[in-house]
Amino acid sequence: LHRNVVRQGVAASRATAADLAQGKYLCVLDAHSRGESGWLDRLSEALATIDDRGLVVPAVLMMDPERWELDLERPPALGCTISTPRLDFNWSPPRAGEGKTCACTIGGGVWMSTREWYAHVGGLDRGMCAWGGENIDLPIRTWIAGGKCLVQADVRVAHVFKQGDWRKPNASSYSAAQFSGGAQESGSRT
Repeated sequence: LHRNVVRQGVAASRATAADLAQGKYLCVLDAHSRGESGWLDRLSEALATIDDRGLVVPAVLMMDPERWELDLERPPALGCTISTPRLDFNWSPPRAGEGKTCACTIGGGVWMSTREWYAHVGGLDRGMCAWGGENIDLPIRTWIAGGKCLVQADVRVAHVFKQGDWRKPNASSYSAAQFSGGAQESGSRT
């Protein structure tokens, strides 16, 4: 277990975890998510179909936060796109290409790559201190480097979605000093 001494934000904390990882694969899974049985193995198998050159994401379902169960009544989110010149993010259907189902970008709450590919594209930007954004940045670098953002629709992971504008920092998690370049000591995990 690693705890950041200073709050770093989601992207920097994930980058630190990637630095500490020792296995072949890196998998990001938000704490407020749950996968169905076998989901990790099936994502790694999907990466092999693109010679480990890219990212793979599952179908993302809503999750009932009270029962912690996958909501099978609503259709899953399968793909994402950039919807404006300002790089705003929207869920959208993935597209087929070269026999694979791919998306322009990914939802940031659950994805997998190899450590080698992650390093090849430069990893996550440690300067992103608000949640959101890394799900656009990493896929863009993946596409530029010749990789794919593969959607593995038969793998299902449920996620409790935050309410409100995803582009705004979570005020309860970050101080104003951090957004102006300062740092605040913290014993909590980020």
